[in-house]
Amino acid sequence: MKSSDQRYRQVQRVKRDTSGIQAKQEAIPAAISAVRYDPGQIVVHDGLVRDTASEFTHLLLACGRTASDFRRNFRRGAASWNVVAANDLAPMEDLKAAKLDGFSVLRLSREQVRTVRAKWRKLRDQDFLTHDPQGALWINLMRSNLLGDCNALGALQALRDGEQPSMARFDGDDEAKYAWFRERELSWRPKANEPFPARYAEETEDEASICFSMALADYHLKWRKTVAEPQPRIRERMERNLVVAEAFMDADGFSKAYWNPETSGRHCSEARLRERFDRVNAAYGDKWREIIEAQREGWS
Repeated sequence: MKSSDQRYRQVQRVKRDTSGIQAKQEAIPAAISAVRYDPGQIVVHDGLVRDTASEFTHLLLACGRTASDFRRNFRRGAASWNVVAANDLAPMEDLKAAKLDGFSVLRLSREQVRTVRAKWRKLRDQDFLTHDPQGALWINLMRSNLLGDCNALGALQALRDGEQPSMARFDGDDEAKYAWFRERELSWRPKANEPFPARYAEETEDEASICFSMALADYHLKWRKTVAEPQPRIRERMERNLVVAEAFMDADGFSKAYWNPETSGRHCSEARLRERFDRVNAAYGDKWREIIEAQREGWS
């Protein structure tokens, strides 16, 4: 039998050797400084960009909010020499007319691209991810930033109006590849449009009293260890029935309360849960006593 260490090392993946690319990437700041003193050194910078294009494969046209929060949202930020602000590329009046003021262009590594694709919901609709496999787009932007000899505004508009859309909107292969992210997102959204499965469609108070009595029954079952049903399922059913009773008490719609997972502090502490039961019981406990007692007979 293999030990845990042996099983761990058996599945270890041999990582790609990026030491050569990393060394060239770290030489880019010095090349940028050299261009500021001697414009002819731009060819050295262009060569370094092309040599690192296999690792830094994409450009992200990011709005101000995405650019400033990129490291926090996607775990790893971009180096300063891999970020160009749109305000440094074109006059502010032209950027405002094109609605590009405040944007930045980030050159992303393959690891960063995978993170962006996995967390695409954190992007804005104004953000656009563009594939730059040879570094040509980045070279044009940097030439405009350092020398001013390119149409930077046109390059920014090309990034925004290109064929590849923002990762916030999928189509084709990307739609199928990341469909489970959307399914997970939709599963947590409120289903207010779906009707509440009411037993008494015309008698809202009867429905609320039934739900409250069932919630009390599940609260009693929650403390019993010998129950056929899983405890999380009992808790979820108890919470849904309780929020229906609370919705009746607060004159809210049943569907919104029943389908919204955040309604009424669901998954709250035990003390808070007891307070919620006491609040409904104080208002309708005497009026719903018969249905509660009928439900209590099945507790034992």
